[in-house]
Amino acid sequence: LEEPLVRTLEQSPKSMLPSRKYFVHKTQLAVGPRRSEYFSRLFKKKRMSMSESSETTESTSKHKGTRIELRPSAANAFPIMLDFIYSPVGSPVEATTESAVALRHLATCFGIRELFDSITTFIK
Repeated sequence: LEEPLVRTLEQSPKSMLPSRKYFVHKTQLAVGPRRSEYFSRLFKKKRMSMSESSETTESTSKHKGTRIELRPSAANAFPIMLDFIYSPVGSPVEATTESAVALRHLATCFGIRELFDSITTFIK
């Protein structure tokens, strides 16, 4: 099932970037070969809390999504991180010198070991 994943940017006086919404597959983020430990725990926690609530609450809360606040540099690299998660194992990260540090930060925050290793190699 797809889950709306809302990315909200931390606003600073210099940048007032809009929020973006991504529709992602829970299994790809939480169980796939390039899974995120963060999303794995998040979806497991949501599933447990939903099983404790009534069916009515479950059907309405199921499509609310998750709001994530990121600094602008990390927010700009977020789609690259998602592309990496969805790409086949062994394919390189589409990093640039501008996105590398933000991708390493995202890899650490979201617990994506393969992304962290790949981007660390790129930075070296």
